[in-house]
Amino acid sequence: PPPTASDMALHEPEAPKKGGAPRPRDRSRERRELLESLKRQALIEQLRDESAPVGARDRPRTSPDGVDWEDAVLGGGPNGIQDPELARYVAACRAAIMPNWTPLPGTVAAHPDYEVAVRVPVRADGSLGTPEVVRATGDAAFDRSALMAVAKTGRLPPPPARFRESAARGVIILLSARDKR
Repeated sequence: PPPTASDMALHEPEAPKKGGAPRPRDRSRERRELLESLKRQALIEQLRDESAPVGARDRPRTSPDGVDWEDAVLGGGPNGIQDPELARYVAACRAAIMPNWTPLPGTVAAHPDYEVAVRVPVRADGSLGTPEVVRATGDAAFDRSALMAVAKTGRLPPPPARFRESAARGVIILLSARDKR
């Protein structure tokens, strides 16, 4: 007898059988690759140290426009000087200010991306000059709360000897709404 159409059809292994439900596609390999990729990205983020020296020589990084590091303003973040001793000092200053910072909870919840930069002149003994906002959020109450936190703090740790002149001109402290969530 001549072959029937069903005898001539090519059957795929994942094709549904008569009366049976289709087999789900195995995506375990795709999941595994995606998880490995995410783990690699998280590891890279953990290993990136903003205070690490840049370049072949162990030296502090200055801004691309050639500002001498003696004249630079402290605590400039990723674009400023990155010295481990300086990073520890700025972190200690920030840690001293954070308990006194009380921005409005509604503002923090509504705008977790707000970040205000405050320049705080620090004398050799740790006493403070008049702080000023150098990068505002546009929300006057949020920015004012950062200035009030510095005023409540009253005294910061004395700066390391080699940073005293720059600290007298101002240490930049970043206060982020994410830190108060």
